[in-house]
Amino acid sequence: MKYPEDLVCTKCEKTYTDYKPDNPNKPLLCKDCRPKYQPNNGLNLVAKEVDKQLTVLAREVYNGDLGEGEELKNAVKSRGYNLRAVKLEIERLYGKSETETKGYQVTIKVKVLDVRKGPGIDYTIVRSLIRDTDIHIISEEAFDNYKPKRLWGKLESGLGWILLEDTTKV
Repeated sequence: MKYPEDLVCTKCEKTYTDYKPDNPNKPLLCKDCRPKYQPNNGLNLVAKEVDKQLTVLAREVYNGDLGEGEELKNAVKSRGYNLRAVKLEIERLYGKSETETKGYQVTIKVKVLDVRKGPGIDYTIVRSLIRDTDIHIISEEAFDNYKPKRLWGKLESGLGWILLEDTTKV
């Protein structure tokens, strides 16, 4: 199809000559009104699908449909996720539990206690706290590479996690 020399944008009604669409069924849009090329559009669709799958999985875990303990871990792992990601999605969907928001106070009983990014020694150290420091714990998680699992506490400040066996409840 042939176009006239000057085209009129169907959106802003400006006259333009810089672009003539190949397909006459496409709307005539000037450079300012045309959608910008975004190379990650395909990735966004994949990410949205992954988010959707994670949300479905989180709901199943929250409802107890996948069992408990090792059975739950294996079910989550078989779908390509880790339990931590699922727990975070549950928090996002349902909010924090009442016990998690209340928490409790602990005092550090060792000379130096490392605060880590996550619940386990595989996470990096973000800070160290000294003996007799009082801190508020908002949640606990039994997670580690050791058998039996050691209990980790999440700091209310959001700074990270500490090993609770090195503290005493106040």
